[in-house]
Amino acid sequence: MGPRRGDLTALIEHALAPKTARRYASYANRVLDVTGLQSFMDHEESQRAIERFIQWAYTQKKTKSSAQAHLTAVAHYSKLTTGRDPANSHYIKSAIKRWRRLEGPARDQWRPIEFSPLRQLLGALRHICHENFEYTLFKAAFSLAFFGAFRVSELVAPAKSGPTDTCIHRQDVQIGKRNMQILLQKSKTDQLGKGEKIELKCLDDHELCPVCSTREFIQLSPEGQGTLLKHENGDSLSIFQFKAVLRRALTSMGLPANKFGTHSVN
Repeated sequence: MGPRRGDLTALIEHALAPKTARRYASYANRVLDVTGLQSFMDHEESQRAIERFIQWAYTQKKTKSSAQAHLTAVAHYSKLTTGRDPANSHYIKSAIKRWRRLEGPARDQWRPIEFSPLRQLLGALRHICHENFEYTLFKAAFSLAFFGAFRVSELVAPAKSGPTDTCIHRQDVQIGKRNMQILLQKSKTDQLGKGEKIELKCLDDHELCPVCSTREFIQLSPEGQGTLLKHENGDSLSIFQFKAVLRRALTSMGLPANKFGTHSVN
């Protein structure tokens, strides 16, 4: 006999990434709090609650994408209990569609960093980083983020110590004479964990070339396993440190650091 539905709960919960599971729980609880609903067990009551939530979110000037994220969380839990999505009605879909039109196209709040500012950014690192190793480290990090279009979470570790399974490791990188291949083991869009090979080619401009910058950093760094981008003492370069140095470099260039984010680099 196969397992009953209740016996699959643990498997279903593990199908979500831990961060996604926490976000879904937070969003679903917020819908319950706002609407006064006790649970998502009753399909029709859940539908009426979602209508109240959409009206509340719109009058509170929340974004359509935020409301949609909450509905996705509700759909997840509702399907587990009733097998149905309460937001999957013509009435609710029409309201969301109208909201999207009223809101207009989404605009990226971050200014992008292009070729000319990138050259200035890498140059600014010479004045910010007091040691050659740190300069070479951050030059490689920024070059890889820009030309490889990596998310920062794919490129560097969440913290200088702790789990590092989400970012690029030394053994994931193969450098040739004129190119470099990077195996991205995990990414936000790779839910099945198949991995992706990314190839970067040498640029004639040595200062901007991501292959040259990475080769120079690897030649300086001690051999061994672990994250690709790490400090001379062996600690991994963290997301916090990446952001902090990026802000300092932008400020030294006379640019408003609050108008740029990590997405600006990639």
